[in-house]
Amino acid sequence: MEALTARISQLDSLPCISEHFVPLLQSLNDSECGKDLVGRLIATDPQLSLIVLQQANSALRATQVPASSVVQAVMRLGFVELKRIVIAHYALIVAEGGRGWGLDRQSSWLGAYAGAVAAAKIASMTGAAAPDVCYTAGLLRDCGKLAMDRLLHPEAITTLLESRAATGSAIELERKAFGFDHAQAGAALAQRWSLPSKLCTAIGNHHGPLVDDGISNIVQCADAVAVSMGLGLGLDGLRYNSHGEALRSVGITRNDFEELCMETLESCGQAFQFLDLGSPE
Repeated sequence: MEALTARISQLDSLPCISEHFVPLLQSLNDSECGKDLVGRLIATDPQLSLIVLQQANSALRATQVPASSVVQAVMRLGFVELKRIVIAHYALIVAEGGRGWGLDRQSSWLGAYAGAVAAAKIASMTGAAAPDVCYTAGLLRDCGKLAMDRLLHPEAITTLLESRAATGSAIELERKAFGFDHAQAGAALAQRWSLPSKLCTAIGNHHGPLVDDGISNIVQCADAVAVSMGLGLGLDGLRYNSHGEALRSVGITRNDFEELCMETLESCGQAFQFLDLGSPE
């Protein structure tokens, strides 16, 4: 793992996620949080700041003065709209990965968002962990695909997954062929991004094994929801070990699972309309 972390730390073509991403989401979920603090957190990310300012001024009325600072933009947009913008921004960063798995940017984004929504819903249902933390872990769980696309030639991953001779789960195939898998690469990338250790652990274990930390198993279940609906699914298809053990450990019944799938798909459709990305297939 140390060797993998060292290799990822040497990459200079990876997009960055601000170390303030997690505090920012937590602040946006806190109705008592001050708008000045939210504005300062957003201001640490130049690209996000530009997007927020553009959104605040895009529907400007003739009587309004243009927002010239991030804090002014925050005051104008409100937390609900800001949360959507922040989530979309960081999900699109993660969605840059997946070429080796045959995924385009839209498909990768959809898989990330579906996992985030499902993770938060499962956390709320079970009370086993904080929904906002699980949301973040679900959103970023496949970030290792972004790292592997940079570490390897995407064609090498594609060739592996398309090989008729390859047997076993996709995770096992990756590990055998490259010495690591995308979950491990994701944990290493999360460390590079200075994300909290509990997020690194959840990302690194989103395809197993079970971990008694309250978050990892929820993220495994969220991945099962996304995979079962074909959201964010590429050449790896359904070639993963059953998520049944994780679902049982969290206490998700078959009826719960079906309800989660329906609610997650509905949320994805609403997000697509907001982002003008069309409709999820």
